Amino acid sequence: MFDKQKLFKIGVVFFVFIAIAAVLLRLLFSKTTQAPETTIPVVVTKGILSDLQKDYKINAYIEPKNMVQVHSKVSGNITTFRVDIGDKVKAGDELLLINDAPYRLQFEQASAAYDGIGKIYERVRRSYNQGVATQQEYDEARTRYEATKSQYELAKLQMDYARVDSPIDGTVLQKYVSTGQLVSPDVGLLVVADLSELVVRAKLPEDNFFRFNKDRDKITVKIKHPAEDTLYAAHIERIGEMVEPQSKNFEVVCNLDEGYDFLRPGMFVNVIFILERKEDVYSLPIRTLVGDDVLWYVNPDTMRAERMIFQPVFSDDDSFEIPNGYKDYYFIVEGQNFIYDGQPVSVKNTDDYPELSGEQQPVSESEKEAAAVQETSGGQDAETEAESAVAEESAA
Repeated sequence: MFDKQKLFKIGVVFFVFIAIAAVLLRLLFSKTTQAPETTIPVVVTKGILSDLQKDYKINAYIEPKNMVQVHSKVSGNITTFRVDIGDKVKAGDELLLINDAPYRLQFEQASAAYDGIGKIYERVRRSYNQGVATQQEYDEARTRYEATKSQYELAKLQMDYARVDSPIDGTVLQKYVSTGQLVSPDVGLLVVADLSELVVRAKLPEDNFFRFNKDRDKITVKIKHPAEDTLYAAHIERIGEMVEPQSKNFEVVCNLDEGYDFLRPGMFVNVIFILERKEDVYSLPIRTLVGDDVLWYVNPDTMRAERMIFQPVFSDDDSFEIPNGYKDYYFIVEGQNFIYDGQPVSVKNTDDYPELSGEQQPVSESEKEAAAVQETSGGQDAETEAESAVAEESAA
């Protein structure tokens, strides 16, 4: 009897111990599974209606389309300068004079010889026509006359070359010499340029050659000086016919259509080739993308983050286009790199979107299971929806 009572007491104690342990385990498990979820603060944005453009930017220098370095054709000391830097000249205007005394003496000697031989030649020619002079006498007189005439014309030309004229209409940009200096034909004297037409000569890498030749008439050109924000219009005048073997670049010459009141030869400028442009499209900042193809947005009904697979079709340096159907989504632009699908979020910029100032709604067990299934499948539904929307937008 005693043994039975003792065993009974031991059994009761054991049962109570098991019951207490079960309660404790349940409480512990309940606290673990029902721990509050972490709420991540994020910044959101909706699609922005804007203009997007694909462009290619490169640096270049402004040059006059027609610029000439003036040289003398004879040697001598400069006696007079008729122009200074900044003066406007016409083709044929006198720029400077070289001491022509030696050339004038040569001209006078050649002129005297030319006159004397000319008179002799004329007498022989008349005698030959009358049958008095022989053919040999006539040929010798004509040869001396033509040689003397050439010497006369050369002496006159050299004397005329002592006056250096402008070869084009333009403006004097540089002077390399001064009055009294001895110059020769291999020495540059000054630079004259036509400032009514300015160009930039851009050197582009070879991989742009085919596109620029194919889309030349579609490409818009803008010129910008780094010191200001104004964009000046230009157009492609010529695309080089060859790629330089050493640099693997080809030349694109662009004429400026405006900006002549400000832009000057020698200025360093940015050349912007606008390859393609879309106006009034909805777009998001590039930083909204995670990787190359993931977008996160806030579901306003649950205040939880949801994942979307999306690959941009058209973009520029700062933004990418989204279909019109996504314009009212609240896309996460900050804080999206460390969240999971279905995570509670709080919106920091509720001043912009007051409708998102509420708290997240609780998620039922069935919703959790559905979210887990969706996460396991890799968000195929969202991906299919995004691809379909992009395809429709591209087709439109």
